[in-house]
Amino acid sequence: MRKVIVLILAGLMMTGIAGCGQKNSPKSVTEAIVKCLQKRDYKGYVKYTNLLDSYSDEQKDTLINAIGDNMEKMMDPVLEQKGGLSKYEILEEKSDEEKGTATVSVKYFFGNGDEYTTEFHLKKDPEGIWKMNINN
Repeated sequence: MRKVIVLILAGLMMTGIAGCGQKNSPKSVTEAIVKCLQKRDYKGYVKYTNLLDSYSDEQKDTLINAIGDNMEKMMDPVLEQKGGLSKYEILEEKSDEEKGTATVSVKYFFGNGDEYTTEFHLKKDPEGIWKMNINN
């Protein structure tokens, strides 16, 4: 069961969330993503990814709703079982401004005492905005 939960969490990190206030740095975007996860704002989470960059605004709204709804179905039971995401810690940020890429390591602390460490891979979009890189 633990492996399933780890895989779900890892998969979630490779998907996409907003409404949490954004500044344009790898660390601040990662913090906004994690805060959205804490609040279970999955639709907001999607907005911090580059998953939607090649779609029209109308298509983006449809995708945000669909992906957010699916994430809710997947993640709510996991977060319930773990007692919610109680806090997090940004461990390290590695940025390459020239390439417009960054990696931010985050440690999650769950209500049931479990801990999990993951990495967010971010990339600047053509407008220079940092987003979680899903489209390699």
